[in-house]
Amino acid sequence: MVAFEATNNLNKGMINTQGVIRFNDFTLPNGVTFAIVGGTRKYKKAHGAVTGKFVAPDVLFTFRVF
Repeated sequence: MVAFEATNNLNKGMINTQGVIRFNDFTLPNGVTFAIVGGTRKYKKAHGAVTGKFVAPDVLFTFRVF
């Protein structure tokens, strides 16, 4: 298990995420989901979820921002 905080730099600002994952969970059918906990500019008050899923040869991240 890995606990992490990440800053994702997007065109209209940054999205901050936090979560606990196991790296092999990326290969599960639904991937892994972790929280959006804020950000900057357009995403200053963002919340929602990010899903990471292994799609060979990369990991695909899907942001659901509310």
